[in-house]
Amino acid sequence: MTMTRELGRSGIEVSAIGMGCWAIGGPLWGDGGQPFGWGEVDDDESVRTIHTALDAGVTLFDTASNYGAGHSER
Repeated sequence: MTMTRELGRSGIEVSAIGMGCWAIGGPLWGDGGQPFGWGEVDDDESVRTIHTALDAGVTLFDTASNYGAGHSER
């Protein structure tokens, strides 16, 4: 049984434990070549990780358009 929580006051129920997706975003470079992301990632491994999280009941995924310039959202 997966524990859930209400997402803010939205009425949407999500898993009490979420998955952070910054690490699957991949590389992102700022001015002057300063790295802001995690570097190269294996997309197949990322997809397997997401499926494992879903199989475990995770329904909350923390992602943002700036994680790998949107790569984690794709």
